[in-house]
Amino acid sequence: MAHPKRKISKSRRDKRRT
Repeated sequence: MAHPKRKISKSRRDKRRT
């Protein structure tokens, strides 16, 4: 929770997939 700019939870894993 260092930068709660986006309201994503499991999307952070999709970030690398993209």
